[in-house]
Amino acid sequence: MKIIYLSLVLLAAASCGNTDKKPTESTESKPSALEYGSETHEGATAKPKENRSEVSTDLVHNNATAQEGGKIIAPGKEPDMVFETLERDFGTITEGEQVEMTYKFTNKGGSDLIISEVKAGCGCTIPEWPKDPIKPGQGGVIKAKFDSTGKGGKNTKKVFVYSNAKVPDITLTFTGQVNDK
Repeated sequence: MKIIYLSLVLLAAASCGNTDKKPTESTESKPSALEYGSETHEGATAKPKENRSEVSTDLVHNNATAQEGGKIIAPGKEPDMVFETLERDFGTITEGEQVEMTYKFTNKGGSDLIISEVKAGCGCTIPEWPKDPIKPGQGGVIKAKFDSTGKGGKNTKKVFVYSNAKVPDITLTFTGQVNDK
């Protein structure tokens, strides 16, 4: 039994190798995905290794660690973005007309709501949103201007809202019929 134990100890020690040796190509450390700039959440690209000290916070959607003014927001106190409606119908318009959809919301949470970005699903829609923090109990409006040029027929468009709210990613939708000229 002692021989087996001693053999295992010697085998384990031998497999560790000498740390003074230069690594061979097969054991050489390979650059991580971050060092090359890999794709991450929402299509954002991580910074190369030499700039890793600057980490973008717009990719963090973890409200358990969300911060406001350097302070951690306690669970239950985070912003809560509540819309009157998530869907709108602009009815029937003639091709070439522009319509503007509005989506009213209120911050029903316990800390400032910050809308970091609003993106349209396609180039025919241009969103507008409040850039300043929305205090608890206050509200705002997100607008989506739709250009129907070349968009004949039934249309369904999406607008994506990104914020520091309990639900950080919200999709707004509008539909309508575009008749030919």
